[in-house]
Amino acid sequence: MRHLLTVLIAGLVLMGCERDSLLGPGESSFGKDRAGSPALNVVTYNVYYGAPIQELAEVSPDQIPFKAAELWWEVQATNFHERAEAIADGIQAADAHLVALLEMTLFRSESPSDFDPMNPFPLPPPDAENVELDYVDILVQALDDRGLSYDVAFVTPTLDIEVPMVNYGTGGLDDLRLTELDVILVRSGVEWTNAMGDIYYAQLPIPVGPQTIYKPSGWASVDITFKGLTYTFINTHLEPDDQGVKESQAAELIRTLGAEAAFKKITDPHGPFVGKTSHVFCINAESGTLLAHKVARFVGSNMHYYRDADGNTPYTGMLEKAAQGKGGWTTYMTYGSGPEKRKTPGLKNMYFLKVPGEAIVLCCGHWKDA
Repeated sequence: MRHLLTVLIAGLVLMGCERDSLLGPGESSFGKDRAGSPALNVVTYNVYYGAPIQELAEVSPDQIPFKAAELWWEVQATNFHERAEAIADGIQAADAHLVALLEMTLFRSESPSDFDPMNPFPLPPPDAENVELDYVDILVQALDDRGLSYDVAFVTPTLDIEVPMVNYGTGGLDDLRLTELDVILVRSGVEWTNAMGDIYYAQLPIPVGPQTIYKPSGWASVDITFKGLTYTFINTHLEPDDQGVKESQAAELIRTLGAEAAFKKITDPHGPFVGKTSHVFCINAESGTLLAHKVARFVGSNMHYYRDADGNTPYTGMLEKAAQGKGGWTTYMTYGSGPEKRKTPGLKNMYFLKVPGEAIVLCCGHWKDA
């Protein structure tokens, strides 16, 4: 039987739970009577570490142990055991077959610290192994308590960092290690295979004291069979704070999963490639044809003929540079379109990048005044 690949989107959800009930491929592929009922239900959660760990990069090196202790107290105060109960309730209410989890976290400690206070940089490789909190285990147990059985199909470790932390009980230093995990859960009884995942090569540089660390983002995927149809389920967490990094990660996803699967991810209006002030879209590097865009009716347009508010054709020059393997920034004046449409034109900055080995150019624009 012909393999039907349908990508179920499980991208970044900023708060709480988003539920999608999908009947599989559209009517052009088969009749609805084949899918029947119940539907395939998907939920996604951005779980949150429990504290704003980015604040570690905002203090001087000598203050890191004190800031780490403050953040660890905040993690414990947010009480993931209680949060896991609420998440498990949501998964149960959604009757979810598939669950995508972002920012699941494993906290580990080491006592005493093996950092040298007189020479703390560069940060040594993380090696703490004493488990303090394991969000995956806690959530799976909360589900099990409700009589719900889920397989942990794949776990992609991304950020892994260890810092010294003041122990106010001993007056000395301990180490606290945070490992971020992107996770896919599959309900027991749903047939799954080919689970895989990785981190993106493109990573966000973050200064921590005199050292620069690189914050990785990752993806995970699994193939499932549901009522005779095969689906590929993708969970990814892209870097929201840098357009160039985000676009490079999108290019990696295209190379890894193939253009068809990646385009569905890129054009998902609730996914990580579509934001309030910017979004990623794809153009054929040779013909200039728009391949993927959040506004479906635009797909197929030839961007060589696009004229901005000043009558210029900004995409022609951009595509010429991209054809030479060059990437970078371009700007143009535009009224925008759809919900972004303006009464007066505004300046848009656009980053572009050619996918290596593919006739695809990725673009991501945003209003300069946004």
